[in-house]
Amino acid sequence: MKSIHIYTLIGLLITGLLSSCDDDDKMDPEMPGKVSLMLENKFGDANIDLSSTFTSSKGDKITFSGFEYIISNVELIKEDGSIYAVPDSYYFMGQRSGTDSKREMIEITDIPAGNYKGIKFYVGVDPETNANTDNYEKGELEGGVGMDWGWASGYKFIRWDGSYFNDAENKDVNFSFHIGTDANFKLISNEFGKTITINDDMTSQIHFEVMADKVFDAVGLNEIGLNFPPPADVKTFTGVMVGPEDKATAIANAYAEMFMLHHVHNMEMN
Repeated sequence: MKSIHIYTLIGLLITGLLSSCDDDDKMDPEMPGKVSLMLENKFGDANIDLSSTFTSSKGDKITFSGFEYIISNVELIKEDGSIYAVPDSYYFMGQRSGTDSKREMIEITDIPAGNYKGIKFYVGVDPETNANTDNYEKGELEGGVGMDWGWASGYKFIRWDGSYFNDAENKDVNFSFHIGTDANFKLISNEFGKTITINDDMTSQIHFEVMADKVFDAVGLNEIGLNFPPPADVKTFTGVMVGPEDKATAIANAYAEMFMLHHVHNMEMN
């Protein structure tokens, strides 16, 4: 009887050790981890939606019917200064239309374990990929959804559409900011102010506020006026697309400044 008890005890100990090993494999601090990148779209203190009206510092009253942009080439900066480049990191962000869901979160997985101190990414698409729209559909990139030009190679880095109250016309008129071209491919780079640990045992989030009002502070819709040839069924229209070039440049310089690092979460998973 004692022998049976001893063998039973040994069996329980072996089972416990194997179970412990399994748990260690599931939560190994040397295993790759993941991080969530939150891009919260804001206009001043308010979150952007496609039903509200926002007022810029220039007094323009703006309503969005679409608010979409591309971020790409995400890199995480390690504590020692080395870089982890996220493969095929091309993402459509924002909200394409009132019938589409809002996209503000990206989950990046399979990140090598380590301590990280910063992040880099770009607004838009890098020149090599942007020059080959028909051949490159990396990451989430695809044609025919409104974010490529259609008539030429290349993507729209931002596609913001809507209406605003035009003072001269004394009524709401449509506007479009469709900005692309290599010159408007903009780097966003931030250090966290502290290191975060990424591995299989940690959960992390990098939270940005995307302050769209900065763009309308730089370029006033009423200052632009009715400057773009309208579609046949629209009598009045304000647009900045490939041109006017000076306005496209001003918009791109402003959207390069609209990504504000808000905070970073880093904690051990239960």
